[in-house]
Amino acid sequence: MKVEVFTFCWNEMEIIPFAVDYWREYATKVTVFDNGSTDGSADYLKKFDFIDVVPFDMGGGMDDILFIEKKNNCWKGSDADYVIVCDMDEMVYAPHIKKSLCTMKRNGITICEPIQYTMISDRYPEYIEGLLMHETSRRYFKSQSKAVLFDPKEIKEMNYTPGAHTCKPVGNVVWGNEGVYMLHVDHNLSLEYKLEKYKKLDARRSKRNVEMKLGIHYAFDEKTITDWYNERMNESVDINDVWER
Repeated sequence: MKVEVFTFCWNEMEIIPFAVDYWREYATKVTVFDNGSTDGSADYLKKFDFIDVVPFDMGGGMDDILFIEKKNNCWKGSDADYVIVCDMDEMVYAPHIKKSLCTMKRNGITICEPIQYTMISDRYPEYIEGLLMHETSRRYFKSQSKAVLFDPKEIKEMNYTPGAHTCKPVGNVVWGNEGVYMLHVDHNLSLEYKLEKYKKLDARRSKRNVEMKLGIHYAFDEKTITDWYNERMNESVDINDVWER
């Protein structure tokens, strides 16, 4: 089973060690498109022989139109059984992921929308080598899924919209899932971290993003973000209980 990951980075050093551990579970190759990270992210990623780091300059900021164009095209030509096209903080996982992917392939499934749970934490998670993120930070809430996993030889176009929450795939489209999940960090490493990260991301929004109201959630005021955070914490569950259902 050959699985290729295409993902994106800008100053994600807090998340990368966790992401690498998940990739080791199933990825044959990972391509990281780096938008000018300055926190050591690119250098850290280059230490791994299955990870390629490719510069992806969006003019010193964040432009969702350029971003989605890359997501819609970067995987084309891959000879993998499945590709995963996702953000750095979106981690595909299953308790027996290789078995799940092989079952999907055997059943002719060409595109999968993993069941998504988003992490929420009241403290900055400690990275412990040998433990996956969900084993050290266990609180997650059910959230909107994305079609991030598909067969690049059967799917010809994904036609993602900005944010990649929706798509209109073209080709031999056979939807299905065999117990595959996606764990989304969404900057929720703590409330303090999210508030600070949103300020930085809001400052990086391109003129086009601002005009089109893309990434507008980064500009939310502190009370709105705090209220949202507390609500999600209250509805969160222990993700390890989800695997056991």
